[in-house]
Amino acid sequence: HEVIVETPHHKSQLADLPAQQIKELLDVCKLRIKELGKLKNIKYVGVFKNWGKDAGTSLVHSHTQVAALPQIPSLVMEEIIAAKTYRKCPHCEIIKSEAKSKRKIFETKNIVAFAPFASRFNYEAWIFTKEHKKSMEELNEGELNDIASAMKKVLAKLKKINTSYNFFIHYSPA
Repeated sequence: HEVIVETPHHKSQLADLPAQQIKELLDVCKLRIKELGKLKNIKYVGVFKNWGKDAGTSLVHSHTQVAALPQIPSLVMEEIIAAKTYRKCPHCEIIKSEAKSKRKIFETKNIVAFAPFASRFNYEAWIFTKEHKKSMEELNEGELNDIASAMKKVLAKLKKINTSYNFFIHYSPA
């Protein structure tokens, strides 16, 4: 289990950082997933952030957590199993549908961000690459920059309404 400190400034939060610094955080996450994934008995490297009292924050200083796990998390396994039950790619179908919906938050050449239909949580947002990518390692600079820009927009809105949040990076395990 590792902690990535996002900023040296104690009172700054991820939402306060420019998109370029958020992209640098994504670069670090990408590196940690790659390196920890090489370890014996590691099946998945989870990246997540809890921010705010209602999200389970334990440290006030802004940080993201990385956990090297000996098994694939149940939610990720459920997503894999569900995806295999469709004739067409469910992610492509979701992107095609949501990119045209009123739930769309942000879109670029590389990504689309939207509030999913029947969200499980208040203010839930998903960011998908438009091109199939199985892992963080496959993301190029343009995609990482666009994801960082989308995160900046979403996090700034959450900060404006002063709400707690969690974020997770989901990818396909080997």
